[in-house]
Amino acid sequence: MPRRDPAIKTDEIMAERRYTVESRNAKKNVMIKIGFPAKRGDDYFECQAEISDEVNRIVRPMRGRDAFEAIFVAISMIGVELNLFADVSQDKVSWLNGQEIGLQFPTAPDHSLNALHGEE
Repeated sequence: MPRRDPAIKTDEIMAERRYTVESRNAKKNVMIKIGFPAKRGDDYFECQAEISDEVNRIVRPMRGRDAFEAIFVAISMIGVELNLFADVSQDKVSWLNGQEIGLQFPTAPDHSLNALHGEE
């Protein structure tokens, strides 16, 4: 059954990226978004992380002791969720209208910068 959480409000989006995922049988767009971190009443910060395609939209409130930690946890969560939306070992994944190939995003189990820049 599809999951359709309410989307992050447009004025609360800090960053977003659209991927095109092509498998043997289909082509779809996958959108990731991260909201601005906001301080909550318990002195923790919350940062919403959203990943969606034409069928599903998953939004999770990720929390940290400060704004930076909340952003880091949100990025880490998106990296894990991306593996559910795209099979990077089989699918062709691109972004920036095909100019960039691959996720180039830290995903589990490798959250290092090698995921962004490749090993030298």
